[in-house]
Amino acid sequence: MIKVHDFSKTNSLYNNFLAQLRDLKVHSDRMRFRRNLERLGEITAFEISKELKFEESNVYTELGVAPSNIIKEQPVVATILRAGLPLHQGVLNYFDNSNNCFISAYRKHSSNDLFDVEIEYLSSPNLDDKVVILTDPMIASGASMVLAYKALLKKGMPRHIHVVGVIASAEGIEYVRKNMPENTTIWIGAIDEEMTAQSYIVPGLGDAGDLAFIQHMIASLNAEGKMGVVVPHGVLFRGSSEKAIRKGILEDDLLEAVIGLPSALFYGTGIPAALLIINKNKPVERKGKVLFINSELEYQEGKNQNKLRDEDIQHIIDVYDAYEDEKRYSKVVEMVEIRENDYNLNIRRYADTSPPPEQFDVNAVLGGGIPVSEVEDEYIQETLKGMDVSCVFVRRDNEYYDFKPEIETKEQIRDHLSDADQSVITQFERWWDKYRVSLHEIDVQVKESEEVMKGYLKELGYE
Repeated sequence: MIKVHDFSKTNSLYNNFLAQLRDLKVHSDRMRFRRNLERLGEITAFEISKELKFEESNVYTELGVAPSNIIKEQPVVATILRAGLPLHQGVLNYFDNSNNCFISAYRKHSSNDLFDVEIEYLSSPNLDDKVVILTDPMIASGASMVLAYKALLKKGMPRHIHVVGVIASAEGIEYVRKNMPENTTIWIGAIDEEMTAQSYIVPGLGDAGDLAFIQHMIASLNAEGKMGVVVPHGVLFRGSSEKAIRKGILEDDLLEAVIGLPSALFYGTGIPAALLIINKNKPVERKGKVLFINSELEYQEGKNQNKLRDEDIQHIIDVYDAYEDEKRYSKVVEMVEIRENDYNLNIRRYADTSPPPEQFDVNAVLGGGIPVSEVEDEYIQETLKGMDVSCVFVRRDNEYYDFKPEIETKEQIRDHLSDADQSVITQFERWWDKYRVSLHEIDVQVKESEEVMKGYLKELGYE
C-alpha cells in the first residue's frame, strides 16, 4: 500500500505557510506567494531526507575529526512545468547537488469542458535505480502525475518515487495510489474533498499554475528586464485570487501590453491565447498605461494548427512599437479605466474586432438594388479601402446601385474585381446574396411558374 504523508494532520510551520497560500488577502504579495511555495518544498525535502539512505563519514575540522552521517546518494528532483517551479526550487535548496528533471504537461481541451492530459516535453538524466522526487503543487485528478511518472520510465526504472504536492483532491490521491507502483510515497500539504467538473480543487488556492509561473518569471528579471509569457484568456479576467495577483502586477506598473492571439495557434490547444508583455523598465511615456492588441482575426488557417504569417507578426510588432490606437485592432488604455473595470483585462473590452450589426434595407429586399448608404458605411469602407465600386455597380438612382447587366451570376463578380483582396470579393458576393434577387422578382417568378404548371396540368387533362 502506498503511504500518504498529510502535513495537515500534524501541527507544524507547514500549515502556516499553506494558510498564507490559500489566503486571498495575501495573494497580491507575489514574492510571499512564490516564497511560501518554495518554503513548503524545503520543509518537504527535510522530511523526505529522513527516509533516504545515509552513510558514516568523517569530517575534519581545525581541531579534530567529527563523525557524521551524510546522504549516500542525492535524489533526482523532477517537476511538472510550469506550476512546479517554485516548489521544485524549494526541494532543490536542500538537495543542492541533485540532478534536475523537467516534464511539460498540459490539458488538451475538447468540447463540453472535457480534456485529456498530454506530455509534450521531457528532459531527464538516467533514472535507473534512482530515488526520484516528483513535484506538482496541485494534484487534482491525478492524471498529470501518473502520466509524468510513465514518461519518466523512458529514462529508466527508479528505485523509489516521492510524489510531492501542496494541495490535492481526495479523488486525485486515490487515482495516484491506484496507478503508481508500490515503491511510491506521497507527501501532501492538505487533501480537499471537493473537485469541480472541470477538475479544479475547492477550496484549493486559486490557479497556482499561471500565477506561480508568471511570478517566478517576474522575480527572475533584473531591474531592466522585459519578458513575454503566453497565458490562457481566463488569466485576464477571472476573479478571486487571480484578480488579486493581476491587480498587484498592474498597480506595480509592470504590464506593458496584452496581445490577443488567434485560436488553434499552439499544438494541441484549440482555444485562443494571449501574450503578456511584462516590463520592469517601462518608458516614461508608457507608464500608467497598457496597450491592448487584438490580432485574433489575422492568421493563416491550417488543417490541424493555425499559424501567424509574416505580415501578421509584423502588424503586431509595428503597433507595439508605435504604442498607439488602431481601429478594431489596438487601444492604449490608461490605468484609471482599468481600475474602473475592476482590473478586468478582457481584450475585447478594449480592442473589439467584432463587426457592427449587419444592415438590411427593407426596400432593397423587396425591390432589389444595393443601398448607397450601406456601401458608404464606415465599416464597409474599411473593407473596401475606398475602392471605386463602379467596376461592379451602376447607379440606379441617388439611393441604390444595381449590379452591371453583364454580371449575370455571382461567380462573375470575381472577374470584375481583378486583384482585389478576398475580403472585398466576399463583401460583393454578400450583397449579391442579400439584394440581387428581390422579393418582388421572386413573387413574379412564382406566378410565372404557377401559370406554366397550370398549362402542364391542362395538357394532362386536369382542370
